Amino acid sequence: MKFIKKKPVLVFIVSCFMLFFTGCQETPEEVQQFIDNKQKLTSNKETKDNKEENKVKENKNLEYDTVSNVFDKASEAFKGKYNNLLLKEDYTLYKPSSCGEWRFEVTGGFDKKGEEFLHYYIGEGYNEKYYSDGKKLSPPGPEYKDEENGIYAGAGENGFFTYDKDNINHAYDKIKDQFLLVNGYEDAEYQLADGKMKVSEAVRLAQKYADEWSELSGDFKYLPYRLEVLESDTKGEFLYYVEMQKTYENSIFFQIADNIKNSAPLGCTNFYITSANGKMSFTNQVILECEAEVKDIEQIVSLKSALGLISDTLSSYYIYEVKNISFENVLFPEEGAYFHKSGSRFVSKPYWIIYFKTENNNENYAAVNAVTGEVSYVLTTDE
Repeated sequence: MKFIKKKPVLVFIVSCFMLFFTGCQETPEEVQQFIDNKQKLTSNKETKDNKEENKVKENKNLEYDTVSNVFDKASEAFKGKYNNLLLKEDYTLYKPSSCGEWRFEVTGGFDKKGEEFLHYYIGEGYNEKYYSDGKKLSPPGPEYKDEENGIYAGAGENGFFTYDKDNINHAYDKIKDQFLLVNGYEDAEYQLADGKMKVSEAVRLAQKYADEWSELSGDFKYLPYRLEVLESDTKGEFLYYVEMQKTYENSIFFQIADNIKNSAPLGCTNFYITSANGKMSFTNQVILECEAEVKDIEQIVSLKSALGLISDTLSSYYIYEVKNISFENVLFPEEGAYFHKSGSRFVSKPYWIIYFKTENNNENYAAVNAVTGEVSYVLTTDE
């Protein structure tokens, strides 16, 4: 992120109470309840040097519109004037096919299919002597450990699955380069173990493998998010690490550590492309099933308003360069819910997530609840 000076970890939670809405739109029920309750939210983090008081602001200019209209007018928001935000002329936005709050449940019994998946990914070299039922693991499920040939695979009852060939998760740990895939990237070429491969080919292969996994397992569809080029310390070669984000109704799930108050980030699915011939390893954390729609949402906060709220919340002494804008499902756990626990339930809420450019691998972002206008700002240390 382009800052004048570095700042410590900081989170602001801003509740924006609306006096009226553009176009005389009827106040959404959840927003009216939010206003009536006059909730004062507490910050879940503090700066190292001082405590920030919670801030409550009145906003007379918050705009609501249909999801379709908001996305059709997004380019107007990119061209808007903001005192402390630096935006590009265009961003790629994934328009959701529908918008709402949904209740998701962690799948169960996936471990019973586990041996079938072990056979599928390991292939002809499968040997029963490396198999164990893994009943004492968390989550419980079968595992396959062939140390002689460097193969590890395992499955869990909650939809967890991992396949690792040649211990690649540990052999490559230096980041040579990285690309945010959603907004385009330089199609560079790197030397893998047995030949060269371009970034675009690695992305294509990761999408192919993700689609295959979705079809086999019943998991949600995926979109490519980030790619890192990892370098081996000893071999002088590279591999591609590709993060794929799960989607529902063409809206991705928020997956960063739980800095939005009371939220639960959904871990991404990672693919490692290790060979010019397409050899790969991957890990999937969990499989969710949509149990029910809690609420259909017809109108959301416009992107222009969301950016305005963020600009008003952030310090006027810095310039924040926006690298990506995304409309995402943020998950909130019901009581006692955990991703490793089958049957756990989570409710999703729609958010605008604004990601800022940094000089390291930190994810600095601001989030706006697309229904209430509540702003969460998270700044990880830039050191």
